[in-house]
Amino acid sequence: TPKPGSGPPYRRLNPKDLLVQVEGSVAICTFHLEGPGSLARRTIVLVRRAAGWRILHIHASNAVTS
Repeated sequence: TPKPGSGPPYRRLNPKDLLVQVEGSVAICTFHLEGPGSLARRTIVLVRRAAGWRILHIHASNAVTS
């Protein structure tokens, strides 16, 4: 756990319905986040490089549910 003031504001995420699909050197992760009156969906595309997995693209969409 980061110390207060030691970097960017951190947020603890609790992803729901996490799905990770891997095909060769590409992975697609999808999940959603629930908050009071909102639903946030995320898709993250990763690519495996020599140094490890790197994020290639992030898509985010948010909806008001109440």
